[in-house]
Amino acid sequence: MEFTNREGAIVSAFTGFLMGAWSEYHSYVEELFGRPVTPAEMCDPDFRKELREKARPDFVGICDILYEEWLNSGKENTKEV
Repeated sequence: MEFTNREGAIVSAFTGFLMGAWSEYHSYVEELFGRPVTPAEMCDPDFRKELREKARPDFVGICDILYEEWLNSGKENTKEV
């Protein structure tokens, strides 16, 4: 599966690691908060915690899709880590 720009923004918001275009990520963050958000505000630890929680449902949705794709791929890897 290749990530769309939106999916990259979702993963970025949840993990804190930018995966994709900054503009997509910033737009997604502003969508979640329903208001303009400054880059400086995004560095605040409390803001990051709130962002992570707001992005959690979308992130879990991506994980569910990936898991379903893996199950349907017929390439189950039973190797233990």
